[in-house]
Amino acid sequence: MRNIKFRSYYIYLYILLFKLYLSYGKDFYITSNSTYFDSNSDVNIDTLINNESQNEAINLYFMDDLYDFSIKFNNDINIYNDINIIGMSNNGTIFDFKNTRKGSMLINYSSKSGYKILFKNIIFQNFNSNGDEKVSLFQMTSTPVEQKIYFEDCIFQNNNCILIKMQRHNGCDINLEEEKFSTISLDNCYFYNNRELLFYIIMKEVTALALESLCQRVIINNSRFEYNDNIIRLQSGNLFINNSTFNNNYSKKNEATAQFIDSYGYKNKVIVKDSQISNIKLVDDLPLIFIKKSYMKIYNCRINNIVGSYYHMIRIKIAPTIELEKNYIYQIRIFII
Repeated sequence: MRNIKFRSYYIYLYILLFKLYLSYGKDFYITSNSTYFDSNSDVNIDTLINNESQNEAINLYFMDDLYDFSIKFNNDINIYNDINIIGMSNNGTIFDFKNTRKGSMLINYSSKSGYKILFKNIIFQNFNSNGDEKVSLFQMTSTPVEQKIYFEDCIFQNNNCILIKMQRHNGCDINLEEEKFSTISLDNCYFYNNRELLFYIIMKEVTALALESLCQRVIINNSRFEYNDNIIRLQSGNLFINNSTFNNNYSKKNEATAQFIDSYGYKNKVIVKDSQISNIKLVDDLPLIFIKKSYMKIYNCRINNIVGSYYHMIRIKIAPTIELEKNYIYQIRIFII
């Protein structure tokens, strides 16, 4: 009788531990018809991610080829630890927003620093803000520093919105090490046929803090941009572009005042190297690059076939230093500077 009681106790303990493992385990495998993808389920993506008591990284593996992200108005992601969202389809897992403004990613970081969220092998397509500039596919409110969002092997296609917006509400230490900056990082990503502005890095409402807010950055490596509208507006922070191609893009009047790079923050740093910028059509009297109060260096790049109605390819206003070094520039039908 005593052995039976002990055996029952161990079976109960095993079941309890197994349930705890399922509830708080590190890896979760999500199919398009699973309860994890059902917002009405007690345990779903929201409850897995927004779990302040979770002590380890959360890995969400999306197993199917396609997921309908228009079934929920938005996705509130509160970052309490590292989160990895990984598509398992060989050709990329599709997050389809069905030409609606539903399903946007609202990312908020906890007061602690150093956490990251990674999207890998995901195709983001058909998100439409319907002309509302306040709606973005990704919107990050970064109050603490050293918060990071990574995109690896991702595709953004056929979207009509600001794709990625980072907003700061406060200043930061002017001596902060750059490795601790809040970071948007893209590696081996492809942007195709996206309307409006792709990246928008701003100080929300309190523009006076821009002098003290050089603690965010955008890093673009090994990526391609084709048939898109304006690329980036950088109010405060740094931009690094390496080994990337920008081809057949065109300008459009929106938040940005340049097609490729619009940097107007005090002491911003813009560095573009080993990249190609070609077949760009500038309309609406916008230049390719507008630099104001910022440092810029373009190194070892190929720039060709830039045409448009504006007077200059690069517009400079109160810029401390502009460096153009070892570039191959040809077939330019407007003044360079």
